[in-house]
This record gives sequence, structure tokens and C-alpha cells, in this order.
Amino acid sequence: MSYANNISHFEQAFKQKSKISPVDNTAWQQFKASGFENRRNEAFHYLDLNFYTFEAFNIVEHRPLVAQDIRFLPPLSHHFVFHNGYFQETIAPLAVAKPLDFSFQAVDAASNFFNPLTDTSSLITLNQSLHLGTASITIPGNTTIAHPIYIHYFTDTQTNKWMTFPKNYITVEENACAQLIECYWGQGPNSSLLNSMTHINIAKNATLEHIVYSESHPESIHLHNGTVFVAEHGVYNITRCGRNEGIERFDYAVHLQGEYSKTNAQFLDIAPHQQILDNHFCIYHNAAHTSSKTLSRSVVHRTAKRHFTGKIIVGNKAFHTRAALEDKNLLLSPHATANTRPQLEIFTDEVACKHGATVGYLDEEALFYMRARGIPENQARAMLIEAFVNPVFELLKNDFIKSQMKEPLSAAFEI
Repeated sequence: MSYANNISHFEQAFKQKSKISPVDNTAWQQFKASGFENRRNEAFHYLDLNFYTFEAFNIVEHRPLVAQDIRFLPPLSHHFVFHNGYFQETIAPLAVAKPLDFSFQAVDAASNFFNPLTDTSSLITLNQSLHLGTASITIPGNTTIAHPIYIHYFTDTQTNKWMTFPKNYITVEENACAQLIECYWGQGPNSSLLNSMTHINIAKNATLEHIVYSESHPESIHLHNGTVFVAEHGVYNITRCGRNEGIERFDYAVHLQGEYSKTNAQFLDIAPHQQILDNHFCIYHNAAHTSSKTLSRSVVHRTAKRHFTGKIIVGNKAFHTRAALEDKNLLLSPHATANTRPQLEIFTDEVACKHGATVGYLDEEALFYMRARGIPENQARAMLIEAFVNPVFELLKNDFIKSQMKEPLSAAFEI
């Protein structure tokens, strides 16, 4: 697949848009000029998108969801549902989410969230070029939202192989608290291309519990991008997990802008087949007395590949920063691959920062010990895998997402 042919397919989709803002056009020109980054770019070392063909994917079409499509969603929650990129007002009336402030903004209004000078990544410019609008949620100040807030993006491939470009803008105002769950569902027999962008602002003394869950077809490509800004005494906690069978890239940057702001991040990757999972997570400590903790686990089997790049950057004014990053990978097959790159960049003194990473197989001595005490080998392996992922799994603060993760965990246990 040549560069020109790969770009021309996206150009055709761009020209099909009913409304193109000046900023959308600027973003498209940036993407057209540069294309996807290649392996010479450190961030794309393990996943060069230039090697993949995108001609098979088509721009989305509108089809209302039917009732049975969402019966599995949990009750006592706020649900905003999108189908092939289009907001479904009849499924999630705005009134159910009060006191939330929700809107689906048109393309021209959503363009205000894109900065062509700083948003130069090919995935961000492509998202800005082809998105249909922005899902905007504001948590009012001094408000605690008692029930989880879900944003569901269903990509239905019953009739075709679709590509969608979700865009979310989340604001948590001062002294507010909420739990947000982004769910990306790949439905149907065909593959899909999904390229999402989420922008989050957390104000002073505000807290957001954020979960990103994704599942897809074996030939699908899911690309998630995010930028988070946390003000003084703000708290941002994120968990990323899913059941992707194809290719998934997760790239988030968290900026701790105010003093005493903090973030905790958990990653749980279960890759029992032929998945390619590529994670990039960067925390910028830009103020004094900030703190972060990143905990990551993966179980990789058969010919699956899992990559993790975790970076902590401590700025020259971030005195008394505390930061820790830990990534552990368990291989269940000699053909499985795990690459881990924990990184520290420190530009000031008086900080406490550490990182660590491991890649290995099941402990044969522990397995022998358990079998010697009458535990069958398959059960012993399952117990060891469960103990390995449990530090992250137990931190999942949503029963619905926990239930969705049980199947891939079970698949990992059946070795």
C-alpha cells in the first residue's frame, strides 16, 4: 500500500463531510502533508500504521439503535449512546443526566478544542479532520454525581466495515466529583477503524474517576488519544482495560498543572490470541508537591504482542514530586512478545521518583509447589495468573466493567 493510496482514502471521506470548518481543513492539510508517523518516531516504534491498509474502511452511515442493542447496559447510570458516530437522543435523553450539562456540538463549535500549533500528531489531526462533532460533558462545581456516567460508542459492522472518529470534551468544575466510563463497542462480523480523542479539564479540588474500555473484532484497529489537565488539589484516576481482538493503541498525556494535584493510573491488558496492544502514557509534573502512581499488568499468550511506554517528566518547578511507575508482563507462550520502556526525565531536585518493569514466565517453582499439594496443573496456573493481575483488577471501581473483563481473564486461564 503506497502513501498516496492510503491518504487518498481518507481524503475521499473528508470531502464527503457535509460541513467542513476552517480548523478541520487546517487539520486535514497537516495530516495530508505528514501522513502517519513511521518507526523513526519513538512513539510509533512498535506500531507503524503505514504498513496497514485502510481502503477497506468506509465512512459511517446513520442507523438508529434498536432497544435490544443496549439491554445489557447497567441500570442506575447516565448513558449517552452513539451509533456509528451519531448521537442517539431517543436512547439517552438529556434529562436523565441532570445535573450534568451535556451537549453534542456541531463540527464548527467542536473545532475550538483543536490547536493546530500543538496538536500535531497524525492521529489527532486525522480525528479533527473527520469527526462528526464533540460530545461535551460538564460536571457543575460543588456537585457529586452519585451514579456512573457512560459514553458508549457502538460501531456496527453488520453491513460494512466502518471507520469512526469520536471526540469527547470533559470538564469537571471546582469541588466536583464524578466517575466517567468511555466504552467503545465493536459489533458485527466485520472489522472497524476507530480513532478517538478525549480532552479533560479538572478544576481545583475536583476528582474524576475515569475508565476507558474497548472491545473489537480481530481485524479492527482502535486508536485512543487523550490529554488531561489537572489543577491545584485536583485528582485524576484512570483505568484502561478491554477485550480487543485486533490492534489497539492507547496514547494519553496527563499534565499535573497545580500544586498538590495527583493522578493514579492502572493498565490491564489480557492478550490471549493475536492481538497487538501498544500503550503510551506520559505524566507531566509541572507544579510542586504533585504525585503520581502508575500500575500496569499484562498477560500475553500465543502470538500476541504487547508494548508499554510509560514516561514521567518532572519539570524544573515541580519540587517535592512523588512519582512511581511499575509495569509487569507475564508471557504464557514462547511466541508471545512484551516490550516495556519505563522512563524518567527529572529537571529539578528534592523529588522521590522510581520506576520498574519485568517480563517473564510463570514461576515454575511455585507451580511445582502447588502441584505437589494436590492442585491440578491447569488450576494452579489459573491461580498464579489471577494473583498476578489481581493488584490492578481489584482497583477497578466499576462492577459492570469488571464483569466485561471476566471473559478475557478466563481465556487467559485456559492455557
